[in-house]
Amino acid sequence: MIKPAKKPVLQTTILCLITLLLTFPKNAGFMLGLVLLLLIPSFLKSIYYIFIKNKEQKQRSIQSTLWLVTCSAVIINHVYLHKTTRVFAEQVSDSIVAYHKLNGEYPNSVNVLNFDQRKIEKYRLHYFFKNNQPYLFYPATWIIYDTYMFNFKNNEWVFQ
Repeated sequence: MIKPAKKPVLQTTILCLITLLLTFPKNAGFMLGLVLLLLIPSFLKSIYYIFIKNKEQKQRSIQSTLWLVTCSAVIINHVYLHKTTRVFAEQVSDSIVAYHKLNGEYPNSVNVLNFDQRKIEKYRLHYFFKNNQPYLFYPATWIIYDTYMFNFKNNEWVFQ
């Protein structure tokens, strides 16, 4: 049987693990905002109990720390995903621009540029050439349905 004082910490640990499972994958980070809406009143209550009432200090400190670590891990993960995806997308866009300068036309496929197909799939980078226009884009790593599209006229990424 679990002692009553340890039960809230165990519940918090389980909720933190569920939060990690739901918010850690690509395109799922936005759900952290929903979790934070529920956590803010709990944090305020914990601060009140820890510093003003001087009750349940150890338990509430552990719970708050668990949530802080969980939220930080999700944020760090999505910043990392965004940065690594952008770095690879920049390499591909630079190669497409260089190919255009060298040959006077855009490639029909990204396969011409000799990039590892697994990396292109991993970062979900999409390129196609249609109606004499090149299109290069990838989905945002934090928010579902948002994308970054490369503007070949200005040589910059545009959030859409």
